[in-house]
Amino acid sequence: MQTWAIVLIVAAGILAGFFIGLIFQKIRQRKERAIGNLIIADSEDDKDTHYIYLELYKDVEYIYSKKSVELNVKHISHK
Repeated sequence: MQTWAIVLIVAAGILAGFFIGLIFQKIRQRKERAIGNLIIADSEDDKDTHYIYLELYKDVEYIYSKKSVELNVKHISHK
């Protein structure tokens, strides 16, 4: 195999690894941006009644200083 082909394959591998790393970094940052969970739970008795719970990872003082925040939304169904 020629030297230029080996160099090209190695460079392509390094670029592919770089872009895969960027994708995982963005996913991780997105999860870390959330300040907590917004949990929506269905009522056991009434199908039309829902309860909302807020589970925070950060202090309330941190939330006061922000104009907007991001929450993970989770749904709990009692079936």
